[in-house]
Amino acid sequence: MNHTAFKSYPDSTAQVGICIVKNKALRLSNPAFDEIFGYEKGETKGLNPSALYADSKAYQRVDREAKALITARGIYSTEIMMRRKDGSLILCNAVGQAIVTEKPEGSSLWMFQEISGRKQVEEELRQAKAAAEAARVAKNRFLSMMSHEIRTPMTSCIGLIDLLQNSGLTPEQYEYAESAKSSGFQLVNMLHDILELSKMATDRTDVKVTDFDLRSVISDVTTPLSMQAQENGLKFSCSIGASVPTALRGADNQLRQIITNLLGNAIKFTPEGSVSLSVRKEADDGQSVTLRFMVHDSGIGIEKDKIGLMFEPFTQADSSDTRAYNGAGLGLALCKGFVERMGGSIGAESVESRGSTFWFTVVLEKQIFSGYPQTLPPVEGGNAIESCSQRPDGEDDDFVFC
Repeated sequence: MNHTAFKSYPDSTAQVGICIVKNKALRLSNPAFDEIFGYEKGETKGLNPSALYADSKAYQRVDREAKALITARGIYSTEIMMRRKDGSLILCNAVGQAIVTEKPEGSSLWMFQEISGRKQVEEELRQAKAAAEAARVAKNRFLSMMSHEIRTPMTSCIGLIDLLQNSGLTPEQYEYAESAKSSGFQLVNMLHDILELSKMATDRTDVKVTDFDLRSVISDVTTPLSMQAQENGLKFSCSIGASVPTALRGADNQLRQIITNLLGNAIKFTPEGSVSLSVRKEADDGQSVTLRFMVHDSGIGIEKDKIGLMFEPFTQADSSDTRAYNGAGLGLALCKGFVERMGGSIGAESVESRGSTFWFTVVLEKQIFSGYPQTLPPVEGGNAIESCSQRPDGEDDDFVFC
């Protein structure tokens, strides 16, 4: 007998009923078969197989399909409703094969496995998944709607506070108004992040692909942040590998948000020392380039077991009520979503009290025709860009934004 038929079963460890059919009658059956269909030992001998099926149409379909396949020396397999001796219906996986392949028109071996319970579990899992998905969509729609509805009056409040500050307030009143306006801006920014997160969760994020100059993008982002770092007494630097192409195509707005968020966090969590941004080319296939961005700081650092949680929504390394730094914990989650949509990955390395390095990679297209230079040329003088000498390890020259 060919045992290939046994391989057709999805679960070979489950109870399998076996019978032999010849001339439209059952000749032999194993105890598992009798138990599955509710018969006593020996009671199925001579039974017409049609009695095992839910109705005559089901039996005729299986008989027709199986006869053609078995005659061609094949293995027949199907899922079908069967009938037990007491009349109750069960769902079974049925497999049929000729016993003697040289004479396929003779006796056939049939195996049956009840799968009613498995199908019920699968259906319950499907329903649970559908309910969870519906709840997720409802949650994100709620966040989107509420962030819209709250952001509109908050923007108006900020404008009114600005007018109030120009109405001849005393210095003390002006300071109170300034604090209220600052809190308003923080709330508006948080609502914006919530809106972006809800869009991302429902695949409605607005991703606009455009041609851009990488040098201009980084300069636009780092100029105000470098001033903020200097006001905090920090040393700020930015370097780009000389082989990094500057004429690129991609979601430059999302790239700006990622860099701004990572550098803003680095400045925020660095009481003293330095913050730096570096960009290196990781791969180049001629049409697109993979770039690695690294933001390093000498700040407070992160506990090792909390690094992986940093990229989850509403999560912070310090979640206590007495934490020294404000924030909703949405920025890094947004960065992760943007990076993954740009074909890259994001991560971090950190040592407590010694600083952190956050990195991410993105895949960007190279512009074929562009008025931008393909690589960054050195520009002498001023505080914009200055050329550095070649590294001793043979890497490309760096061009540093001072």
